[in-house]
Amino acid sequence: ANEILSSFDDRLRHYATNQLTKSGVRLVRGIVKDVEEKKIILNDGTEVPYGLLVWSTGVGPSPFIHSLDLPKSPGGRIGIDEWLRVPSVQDIFSIGDCSGFVESTGKPTLPALAQ
Repeated sequence: ANEILSSFDDRLRHYATNQLTKSGVRLVRGIVKDVEEKKIILNDGTEVPYGLLVWSTGVGPSPFIHSLDLPKSPGGRIGIDEWLRVPSVQDIFSIGDCSGFVESTGKPTLPALAQ
């Protein structure tokens, strides 16, 4: 993914990114296409060598969601408002892992895994 902790609040993402960077962690963002014995190959062809691989993944929307001509949330899910409506599309609602708020409501949200 392009961001760590993409399903979390912006403040938490920035805090985690800053803390990891200060600690000397090199964050490599992207979609893993393949893992070989000494390197990871990303979807864009970038090769990332490693000595020890710790696999930590998140939950992302399916490719089908990307193909829909609907507003998207910052995490790439179907964008919804606080009433689960898809803005600018009449009579369309979305719930579950495929949905995310288009704009911040100011209220904390749970990651998709909390279900």
